[in-house]
Amino acid sequence: MQTVGSSCKCCGKPITFSADAIGCPRCKVVFHRACLQDSVCLHCGVDMAKLAARELDAQQASQESLLKSGRRQMQLCMVLLGVLVLHHLLVPFVMGSSNAYRIMPWVQGLWIAGLCYWTYSGHTWARLILAIPVITTILSCLTLLQSEGATVNAATMGVTMVSLACATVIAWFLLGSRSVRYFLAAQRQPPRQ
Repeated sequence: MQTVGSSCKCCGKPITFSADAIGCPRCKVVFHRACLQDSVCLHCGVDMAKLAARELDAQQASQESLLKSGRRQMQLCMVLLGVLVLHHLLVPFVMGSSNAYRIMPWVQGLWIAGLCYWTYSGHTWARLILAIPVITTILSCLTLLQSEGATVNAATMGVTMVSLACATVIAWFLLGSRSVRYFLAAQRQPPRQ
């Protein structure tokens, strides 16, 4: 509420400093602090200090709820990302592919684990870089389904669908979730005392 430049509802004099003013959040009337005996609004009778404290408590509860929701979503995102990485590392072993013994997928898995740590620590750059392999996974799964959808065997179809589902949810958490963005922004802040 704008207080400086307004006139005091009690004495009618202009308010020059915001520290000298108190405003009623309900009726939007401004008073000099010196004009009031206590924090009760002379216009509507509400206790302005109690009303402001309730509004502050409600705002803090809303922020805490958003933070908890973001933390849960980010934890779920990290679990799904772990499932996706393990899925890509272990499926070649199960399918008996010669690609199972290549070192590059394991190095990529370690790189993604590092990005997960930096993302969970609140680094925006890590979240955006982490979204690149997730989006690439989505695109490659969609391409595979479109180009070879009718000729793919059931096992490959299942692997592709699991990868597509995990990657889609992860991408939404990393790029679209307001709660996750709020949580990660809070991770960058120094702890409150």
